[in-house]
Amino acid sequence: MTTSHLRRLVSLLLLTFAMAACTNLQGVGQVAGAVAQAESFNFKYLRFHRDPSGIYGVTIKIINQCQTTQFTEDQLFETFRTGAYRRNAGGVATNTGTNLVFTFELLAACNTPGEVHYETADLVVPVTDANGNVTYHHPHGIDADLSAGGVLVINIIDDHFHVYNPAQVKATGPMTLDRIELPGGPLGGTSGDTYTTANIVNPFFVFNLTGILAGPGRVTGDFAFSAKKAPNDDDLLVVWDGDFVLRTDI
Repeated sequence: MTTSHLRRLVSLLLLTFAMAACTNLQGVGQVAGAVAQAESFNFKYLRFHRDPSGIYGVTIKIINQCQTTQFTEDQLFETFRTGAYRRNAGGVATNTGTNLVFTFELLAACNTPGEVHYETADLVVPVTDANGNVTYHHPHGIDADLSAGGVLVINIIDDHFHVYNPAQVKATGPMTLDRIELPGGPLGGTSGDTYTTANIVNPFFVFNLTGILAGPGRVTGDFAFSAKKAPNDDDLLVVWDGDFVLRTDI
């Protein structure tokens, strides 16, 4: 191969590589743009019923077997919070029984949780103006707002979340509960009912604001909680594996 042929081959390879690189960079930009626009709101849930003696029978996987343990409400919430519980040979949660590990994965292994999934198409409507420019809008009833004071209000269809930073600053981290309200119909309950954390004196509750993002403005977070339809109701809703990415600028 002559020197001129070699130079021509090298030039062709460099041109091909440059074109491929530009194509890949464009693809990455398109993907990044799509991710930046995306929104989601998801969680899993189960409903538990308390018997007349005030006990919840909850089936959890223990050493490869599904076994039912009898919990009081306080014991059940403490198990959710700590990830541990004790159980005697009779299947009753006690202070002196065998030490056991709790995770929501072990709970789901013996129960079929309901799931709620809202993705971008459910939450955002693209609007094209006369010049062909596309902007995004939340339909009526969908809103996410993080105030400069650190208060976060989320309305997703009929799900309402009101949480705040104890220091009242706009920053990521654990949030404090004001109230959460979810409609009963979509969660297997009666249409018109509302599950709320306000109906429990000391509900199980976890809410972490994990991201405050720009370009576009978004908030991300995760959550889990318990709620009831009425203070003395025997029907208990437990939510976990909650996560969201929501726009704050539309």
